[in-house]
Parts: sequence; C-alpha cells; structure tokens
Amino acid sequence: MPRKQLKRLLWPAAGVDRSLPFQDQPPYSTPFAVNVRLRDAAEHRQRGGSRPGMVRAYRYRLGLEGGSPVNLLVQWQSSVDDPAPSTAISAGGKLYFRRGYGNQPFTEVNMVGLRLNPMGHLEATARGHTLYIANYGIGCFPLRLPGGGTTALQWGSLPLKGTVPGQCHLVAIYHDRMVLAGYPENMWYMSRLGEPRDWKFDDDPEDPARAIEGVSSDAGVLADALTALIPWRDETLLFGCERSLWVLQGDPGYGGRIENVSYDIGILGPQAWCRVPTGELVFLSRDGLYALSPAGLGTPVALSRDRLPTDLLDTDPTEYAVQLAYDTAQRGIHIFRTR
Repeated sequence: MPRKQLKRLLWPAAGVDRSLPFQDQPPYSTPFAVNVRLRDAAEHRQRGGSRPGMVRAYRYRLGLEGGSPVNLLVQWQSSVDDPAPSTAISAGGKLYFRRGYGNQPFTEVNMVGLRLNPMGHLEATARGHTLYIANYGIGCFPLRLPGGGTTALQWGSLPLKGTVPGQCHLVAIYHDRMVLAGYPENMWYMSRLGEPRDWKFDDDPEDPARAIEGVSSDAGVLADALTALIPWRDETLLFGCERSLWVLQGDPGYGGRIENVSYDIGILGPQAWCRVPTGELVFLSRDGLYALSPAGLGTPVALSRDRLPTDLLDTDPTEYAVQLAYDTAQRGIHIFRTR
C-alpha cells in the first residue's frame, strides 16, 4: 500500500520574492494572489479570501457641480465637551466641516483665499481643539468652533507679531510651536513657543522661546527639498526630504540640534508614512518601504525591496500623491498612490 502522510497546508501569505526565479520561491509564497486579504475580518484567521468591494461612505457630492477630487481629509477633536471627532474635507477649492459620526451632510466653511499647493492638496495639523490648515497663499488658517458654530480666522494675514511665511505646504506642531515648511523648498519655520500667531524672527536673540527659522543640512551644504514633517511627541521632529532624512532633537531655541539620519533614503511626501503598533515609523521612499525607530533615530531598515510591486518603486512625487495607513484589523499597511 502507498504510504500515507498527513501534511499541513497553510495559506500562502509570504507574497513573492522578486529577486528569485519562479521555481525558487520560498515556502508559502504565491504569484497568483491578486486582490485578496490574508485574514478574515470576523475571526482574524489567516486563511485568505477575496477582498470585499468598496461601499459608499458618504452620498453627497462636494466641491464644484458634479463633484470634485478630495484634497484634504482630516479628523480632530474640535470640542472639549464632545469626544466624537470632527471631520474637515476640502474639494474643488472649498472647505467642508462636520461634527460627530453618521451620514449627515457637511457644512461649507467660508475660507476666502484658500489655495492648494502645487501638488493639488492641503496639509493640516491640530493644536488643542483648533485645526491649522497650511494655505499655499497666505500662511496658515486656524479653524475652530466657538459656541458650536464654525469660523475661520485668517491669522495668515493678521498675525499677532511678524509675518507668517507664505506658500508653505507642510505644517506640524512640535514643542508647542507651529512648524511651517516648503518655501523656499528647503526652509522650515517655527512660531514662538506656545503662540502660533507670533512669527517675529528678529526678536531678542537671547530669548529662547522666540520664532526661529532654518534649514536641514550639514553646514555649508545645500539642503534637500523638504517633503514631510513628522513629530514624535516632544522628543524629536523628523524632516523628510525626497532623498535624505534629518532629525531635530529637542527645541532649537533651547539647544536642540539637527542630525542626519540618512543621506540616501528619503520620504516621498507629507503623508507617505504611518506608525505601526510597535511604535516604528514606516515610510515609502523611492527605494521601497523602510522603517525607523519610534523617535526617528538610528538607520532606516529596508522592509520590502524584493516584494514591493515594481510600479511602487522609484515613484515620482511630482506625479503622484502617496499616503500610507496602518490597518489594525488586517495588521498590514495600505499604500495609496493617486495621480
């Protein structure tokens, strides 16, 4: 009688190693798994299956008549009394706002002078219950809710002190300073500590809390164009460039210093990164996916050079907007690339 042997078969979740020929692939890899998910959504068992189709999350058209591409989608807690997040969406040069969950319509916010950056999108960050939108025209718009309504204060044109840098498309909050960057393409600017309306850079040089500006490069070396601002608590601020990485440790007014992380690996765009549950920063570069330690220190570690689809390698950030998002249920990273 033929000998019987019980063999355990697992779902081929290893993907494809493109550095090897077809017949030499490692165990549990497959070149035929297209549009599938590794784990089912109900029991989280690793058994594969077809990825479900998309469903409409919002039934109203935004922007110009007939609808427009969305160039900003952000959530933040706009009220201390309401734990439900608020949502801001920009489409067709207009800004819309909604509090809470559900399918209720968005309310258009009067944002005169709102301008997209050259890539056709907007960036925003929250400080407290105020959302700050980097406006390519005149600095930064703060959006907040007084008394349950919505209002837009153009602090870009009416700052408390100094002049808000214009045409900056990157924005972040770090050490309770507003950070703007991107114009000129290698410059960054920080407001006064604790006051996002104070941009007077020629204040008392002995005042460590004053507004500060600078570049991310070695002394005497032309800085690379900035593509991303990534704060890590109040410990470090990572400056992403297309082909290099720099990290600011501490506050620049209180002895903080900028050091190089990589002269060769960069980040493709302001949203081309995400954090995973272990704390590491994962980002997409021209060379594929890389990971950094939680505080943005150390050497970037390649994650997927041999497994990433070839059309995601050497992505041109002037043609595509890239965004990464971690999926808690599927324990994986979604990579979005839109033109």
